[in-house]
Amino acid sequence: MTLPQNETTKSINKSILFLKYKMQDNKEAIIINPFTNSTELGRLLGKQGTIHMLNMIFEKPMQYKNIGTSVDIPKSTLVRRLNSLYDLNIVRKDPFIANGRKTHLYSITKTGGDMLKFFQQFERMTSIHPMQQKLIENK
Repeated sequence: MTLPQNETTKSINKSILFLKYKMQDNKEAIIINPFTNSTELGRLLGKQGTIHMLNMIFEKPMQYKNIGTSVDIPKSTLVRRLNSLYDLNIVRKDPFIANGRKTHLYSITKTGGDMLKFFQQFERMTSIHPMQQKLIENK
């Protein structure tokens, strides 16, 4: 994607995964920051269950055990994946006490939420025939 020369927002920060650009026509573009672990993020997102897991957490913060019952991956894999997503600032884990035991409540960060919204928009637009997309864009 080529960005126009006169973008109004240009916040390059090596600690974030996505950059938002305001385009001439006031549309926003989200691109992956080339200075981060985007390869690792892409690898994680391509693995079975990751997107489903993130969508569940996006809907409602959850404990590890609740995520594990809905996603069909081994527990050790789930722990590694959640830790990797935490390291990439896609999910956050907040200390939580349940039944007298210390655990974590996983939720989506702002960065993770922006990414999921992008994916949802992408899914909607790619499931529509190109001629219908033109009609929607011209409204």
